[in-house]
Amino acid sequence: MNTLLKNFLNENQNYKELLDKFMFRKDEKSFDILLDRFNDYLFKIHAISYIKSSVQEDVKHVKKEIFKQIKINAKELTLNSNSDDFAEDNVSNIRDYSVDFIETITKDSMNFKEIITDKELLDSIESLSDK
Repeated sequence: MNTLLKNFLNENQNYKELLDKFMFRKDEKSFDILLDRFNDYLFKIHAISYIKSSVQEDVKHVKKEIFKQIKINAKELTLNSNSDDFAEDNVSNIRDYSVDFIETITKDSMNFKEIITDKELLDSIESLSDK
């Protein structure tokens, strides 16, 4: 409660002046104004808190719906197929035809002498190609 009152008084300099008038001059009109402003401040905090909690609940609901849709779509879009013989899924593959991996691997364009500086390793690689 003390923090709430401090935040209220720091919100506007006039509130501190009204509090001083009431405390030291016993001005009842300043107390009524201050009390009215404090009630407005409490209402504002309560309204913001209510809006925040409402938005959080709506976000939770939307997340649940999204995850439910994702689970439904994931079952429809899966590449796995059920195996009758085993208790596990078979993973289907989709081949990427844009790259020919066999041609890339069998090319003789790689020069190991430019990459490797160790003489013994280079000799070993050259002897492998001779075999």
